[in-house]
Amino acid sequence: MVIPSTRKGHAGSRDNFANSNHHGDEIVHRLNNGRRSEVDEVKPDLVSGAGDTVIKLNIGGTSFRIRVTSIFARSADEKLSAFAQLTHEQRLQACDAFLMPQEEYYFERSAVLFDSIFKYYISGQLHRPLDVCPTEFSTELAYWKINDGLMSNCCWRGYNMSASLEELVAPKEKKIELHDHSLRSRIHQFCEGDGSLFSTLFTFGSITFVLISVIGLVLGSIHELQVPIYKKGGKSERISNWTVGK
Repeated sequence: MVIPSTRKGHAGSRDNFANSNHHGDEIVHRLNNGRRSEVDEVKPDLVSGAGDTVIKLNIGGTSFRIRVTSIFARSADEKLSAFAQLTHEQRLQACDAFLMPQEEYYFERSAVLFDSIFKYYISGQLHRPLDVCPTEFSTELAYWKINDGLMSNCCWRGYNMSASLEELVAPKEKKIELHDHSLRSRIHQFCEGDGSLFSTLFTFGSITFVLISVIGLVLGSIHELQVPIYKKGGKSERISNWTVGK
């Protein structure tokens, strides 16, 4: 049995669940032959051998078990830290659903991304998977309210140097402030092509000069087109008709 979340973002699921059961709150408060309801009998937390409480989570269909002491060992501002301090009824509202057979709090997130977060709570080191987009991983960290500054040095360089697609395709004119009318900026815009007639002619002339230089180098490397030069003393003379000594 799955208990849907009562958060505002899951209103549609809650309404469907209520229609099928005539009243959604009956699952929580209903008494059956003098016994407590199924939800009231749920014990969602395990207890380890050391006496630590273990929270059972289900992230995108994958089960995770985390000790509360491991969660509290990290920052108190993180999402799971606040979640661990809630009562069971409050957790039902904070998660996306509650899986009755497994007694797990379900979050509709990527299990692949959460695996790195799970290892962070276990070992205290935050690493980014190399096959995961940095922007996607940053979004996942923001959801769980984990500061990306905690990322290990081995992963921080590639994560920090990643540029968004908007920055890569941004027009070049946006990089130069509009109010900057200095000589240097005007020369830069002129050489890069500001759309004016003179800038277009300058670009065309530059391309033509490069093409002529390349063609000249190619023709100069052809043996049939080369003219031999004969050196006699301190003078150099071009030899016509490929003869020497005349």
